[in-house]
Amino acid sequence: DFCLSRGLGDVYKRQACGCPVIVSQRGSLPEVVGDAALLMDPENLDSLVSALKAVNDDPRLRAALVEKGIIRASQFSWRTAALKTLALYNDLMVCDRATESLKYS
Repeated sequence: DFCLSRGLGDVYKRQACGCPVIVSQRGSLPEVVGDAALLMDPENLDSLVSALKAVNDDPRLRAALVEKGIIRASQFSWRTAALKTLALYNDLMVCDRATESLKYS
């Protein structure tokens, strides 16, 4: 399945399932997939065809993308996201309390 606007969750789900992934070279996806996916220009058919051929024709590349993708996907979880969000909120509350105490000093 191909779409210009897939989200990160879709990419990680596919990587976690052992699928080699091809993503757009635009937006945030290149940064988040690192070297665990092939990049292509979503507005250039030749770029997509080249990426598809590379994954189909090169078993070493395909295996490397699968292995790297599984590792990359394992670095992200809802639990980790929730813990990091909670830590950020706690930091913001501490900062807000410090700012409030300065107002009344």
